[in-house]
Amino acid sequence: MKKSRRSQLLQHIAEITSIAIANKEYTGINTDAFTISLDLNLDRANVSRMLNDLWRENILIKIQGRPTFYLHRKTLLKRYPNSYIPALIPKNEELATYLEHSLVLSQETAKEAFTSCIGHSIRESMYPIIEDIKVFLTYPQTMRSIMICGPHKSGKHHLLRCIIQYLKIDTEQLLHIDCAAIALGKLTISDIMQRIDTSLDQEKSNIILFENLDALTELPASITTMETLLRFYQRMAESNELNLLFLAVTAMNEHFLQLQKLFQKVYELPDLNSRTLKEKYEFVLHFMQNEADAIGKTISLSSSILNCFATACYPGNLQYLKQELRHALSYAYIQSSQQQETFITIDYQHLSDELLASIRNVSDILPIIESITSTLQEKNHFLIPETECIPLQKLLHSCIQEDGILQAFTHREPRLSEYCKQELRNAAKLEINQLYSLSLQKIRDCIQQVLDKHAFTIQEKQLDKLCIRINNLFSILKHHSYSTAFVPDMDMQDTAIQLLCEEICEALKQTFDRKLPDMEQLFMYCYLLYSREHHIKGSIAVLVACQGEGIAEKYATHVNTMKYQVKCRYIDETGTASTRNLTAFLSTVVDKVREIDEGSGVVIITDFNPLLDFDSEIRSSTDIETVTLSPTSLPLLIQVMNMVNNPSIQLEDIRNYDYGTALQIPQSDSTGYGIEIQKTLDDVADKILSESLVFLNPKKATMALFRVLMKIYEDLGLNYTDEISIRFIFHSAFMIERVIRREPLIYKNTNSIISTSREVYTSIDRNMELVNDVFGISIPSSEIARLSEIFVDLINGCEQEECRTGID
Repeated sequence: MKKSRRSQLLQHIAEITSIAIANKEYTGINTDAFTISLDLNLDRANVSRMLNDLWRENILIKIQGRPTFYLHRKTLLKRYPNSYIPALIPKNEELATYLEHSLVLSQETAKEAFTSCIGHSIRESMYPIIEDIKVFLTYPQTMRSIMICGPHKSGKHHLLRCIIQYLKIDTEQLLHIDCAAIALGKLTISDIMQRIDTSLDQEKSNIILFENLDALTELPASITTMETLLRFYQRMAESNELNLLFLAVTAMNEHFLQLQKLFQKVYELPDLNSRTLKEKYEFVLHFMQNEADAIGKTISLSSSILNCFATACYPGNLQYLKQELRHALSYAYIQSSQQQETFITIDYQHLSDELLASIRNVSDILPIIESITSTLQEKNHFLIPETECIPLQKLLHSCIQEDGILQAFTHREPRLSEYCKQELRNAAKLEINQLYSLSLQKIRDCIQQVLDKHAFTIQEKQLDKLCIRINNLFSILKHHSYSTAFVPDMDMQDTAIQLLCEEICEALKQTFDRKLPDMEQLFMYCYLLYSREHHIKGSIAVLVACQGEGIAEKYATHVNTMKYQVKCRYIDETGTASTRNLTAFLSTVVDKVREIDEGSGVVIITDFNPLLDFDSEIRSSTDIETVTLSPTSLPLLIQVMNMVNNPSIQLEDIRNYDYGTALQIPQSDSTGYGIEIQKTLDDVADKILSESLVFLNPKKATMALFRVLMKIYEDLGLNYTDEISIRFIFHSAFMIERVIRREPLIYKNTNSIISTSREVYTSIDRNMELVNDVFGISIPSSEIARLSEIFVDLINGCEQEECRTGID
């Protein structure tokens, strides 16, 4: 299938970006419009337009300069996932400076790398394997090789990810070779050797991962060749002191006895039925909690049902376990929907016949089952979405004794004050898709009426979190299994909040016929008390404020179509900049800032220059930190949107960032040409352009175009005239808006102008680069040719005048 030009262009830039990453060379790369047009045999203007479109869509990163280069954002982020990379790199900065700040995996994280492996604790099935891996990888040696093998779906790839985390490397640093591609004929041994030879580096650790070695059983000759290949590179590494680690993942296979001998360490993972019973309980709870998170509903199961899942046999290992869990959940889900129950409750009728038939010899392991049940304490277990799985944590923190019996985990409940503060912090992570079910909305309405009566304000997410807790609590009370999750360490001393809590509890009792336990009333008191002090910090808000009808709205609408998580808000002021209007506008801005602030501050982007003088007044009026930037431009807005959508960026980072040309107002170059010219330019901006321009600041556009105009006059040896200058600035300003809207003119005489008036066309094209940089656009050749006519007419008029003068 023939690729579109856009896909062809993107693939080309992605490939060059990959090469740049491999070489760590981000300057002088050949991704400018002119070079790409030659590489792909495309029209330069079309390439330039596509590049800018892709940049606006946040697919490409623009590196300003002469020429301007582009890199593929997704390819960069794969290699540097923890780096913040802005959409626009100014001329005086380098991309490498941003990549240097990529977060490195901490030593503490490396030490905890294997804790996500179920069975890592002492006397559990994975403990000896993990401990041996740690020792082997810690000992300094040049040549190392590890093979991870085991039955299908026994957790081999999870262990591999833990090893990579322990080594503190990104998966992108691995040379990944999938042997299944050899079996499919998509890769040859010579291809593998070429890739290995290319990647080997004497100065760094070389890690080569072979996956699906068992796929080679279909090609016996390939097994022998692979054996020769491994021996060759092992000898090379040892003789050249090359730091090399071979990792291999494969299913169990009798054909690989010879290959296994080539690896220094071979770790054979047990199947699920060979794991300890404690581990099987942990797998069940882990997968069940994942399902609760995925579907956004609480799952309830008794200890008896949990015992059935854990003691059953699974010939297909973890894959079969997941299938049985989902089978039971599917039937329970349908039943709970039909009966309009809050929880999904799994019962015996939801279990498959095959699962129940596979449970045998329970009497032999009954003491272990009883010790696990005793550790879990509760008869019914509730797995709540996006909440820590308490029964799983109890098991993970329990130890297996020498006789196989579990040593019970003694859980210390947190203090109420700390518990409430943690719940308020968790409210910030609340997902909206968990809200607004009928029961939740009814609880919310009930509580909101009481809060309004007492004029008590609470943030939306904090209230939502409280409603979810009460909704879950009602369901738990229905099963008579409530237990306190905290230790009380405070009394109700604030009489106003105490009265508020009492009224909320009474309203809930009358509406739902449910009385909250005394400890939950104490929790509500503490939660509301701390909610006044605890401000959930959301994202930094962005506000565009412009003078002129619909200008700010069009800016906001444009960037909000780019699928940013944080949305841009706007205010348009349609009046003149009188003192009265300015005061009213400032009051509107203050109200808007209060409305959109989420606790992290607000960035205000404006063309309303007087607003800059009131920055401190806005902060003092709202008690909210703000940063005001001017003038408004699309590149500046996109740059800010990229920054606020990065969770690690603080408001101070935005205040101190050097925005390059995105924040530069072209200075007036007209002072050397007299007061009359300055007055003419002011009239063009104030009386002509300000009435019609939508996206552009008339003053900014006029000054930028005047600077370009002076360069064109100089290149072509022409004298300044008001008529040509006004005509050029007028047509150019609307041309910029057309290009921003992606609606450039189609001009039939483009080729004719380029061939007959090349000097004029080249001068305008070259000098318009300033406009491209300032407004973040790429002017197509048709628009350049249309502007060229203005000067061609002037030159032709001058030549005719000279002819007449000569005749006279």
